Amino acid sequence: ADWDQIERSDDNAILNTLAMVCPFDVAEKQALLEAEGISRRADLLVAMMEMALHEDDGQNDARH
Repeated sequence: ADWDQIERSDDNAILNTLAMVCPFDVAEKQALLEAEGISRRADLLVAMMEMALHEDDGQNDARH
């Protein structure tokens, strides 16, 4: 990774790039586009990534 370029990039550009390269479905990407403000978009992106990590690990914290 070109860390110097990443450090020079603004937060919005980084969020846009992550949203494009992450394997989210169309509805998830649309939700990111429609999120109000960069803070909300960042929170949503983090939540989506955490959910994807849990799915990949086969973890399910839901209790019945």
